[in-house]
Amino acid sequence: MKNKVVVLSHGFVSVHPNPAGIVHFIGGYFFGTGVQCWYRSLLEQLQQRFTVHSYSYSFAELSHWKIASDLLAQIEQVKQEAIRTGQQMGFQTEVYSDPSQHCLVGHSLGCECIALIRFLGFEKQVQLELLKDAQRELGTREVTSADFTDVQSLPQSQHIPYRTSLCMAPCFKTPTAISGLLKVRPQDQLVQYLIQHKGADLLPLTSLIFFSGDTIASPDVSWLQAELQQQERLLNFDQIDVQRKYLTALQYHMIPAFDPIDSGLAAIGSQFVSQLIGASAIDHRTALILDR
Repeated sequence: MKNKVVVLSHGFVSVHPNPAGIVHFIGGYFFGTGVQCWYRSLLEQLQQRFTVHSYSYSFAELSHWKIASDLLAQIEQVKQEAIRTGQQMGFQTEVYSDPSQHCLVGHSLGCECIALIRFLGFEKQVQLELLKDAQRELGTREVTSADFTDVQSLPQSQHIPYRTSLCMAPCFKTPTAISGLLKVRPQDQLVQYLIQHKGADLLPLTSLIFFSGDTIASPDVSWLQAELQQQERLLNFDQIDVQRKYLTALQYHMIPAFDPIDSGLAAIGSQFVSQLIGASAIDHRTALILDR
């Protein structure tokens, strides 16, 4: 039986007849507005084993708090839609109700949204207290009144139980060409503060993929790798060699989104998701550190 594709208002779901789990994917800045185009090879590889939910967001949305809130709401919608569609088609649906069978996958700024949706699962008062702590530590330029307004105006989300994440070239800063024109929220310093906060636990069990020669994401990858290792939250890490053959106007960081050069991203990404779902099913409490 073939996968059944369900189109959503901001993305789509490819429902697998006998899924090994469900993947929720969000792309990087600009590329995340058209995930079916920019991440086709990766999604096709994942769809061979998993039900895949791909979320697309508006490039014009300046508040990533809002994007994360919408994504979190859609994740619950997707769960119900996958169950409904699966039952209609005679597919297996048990995995959708098991938090250990869900994996969050992000590229670039999509990794920021993975962290933010967990933050938005806290009680509203806890969210605001964490922002106040961050503002005292970082200052009012990094944690602005707009951050408080955004967070306070969003509906209270349910705590997300899904523990596993794959971050591909995580980058928490807005591209330089855009940051001078648009004031995207939150700032990268605030995202890093929340990730390293001991009480937040925003990336409980995570794998990392880094692209060789990626000078944009490199600082954030190094920081996140060290932070997750310290927290004993890093499952595995891999570096993919990328040769700059196509789209020379774009930097390394953006090229792997297309995967036009057989970099191995699709196969390694699918492998990491399988390991994450397997590790989460075995142990919900303790991250397992593996050396590749």
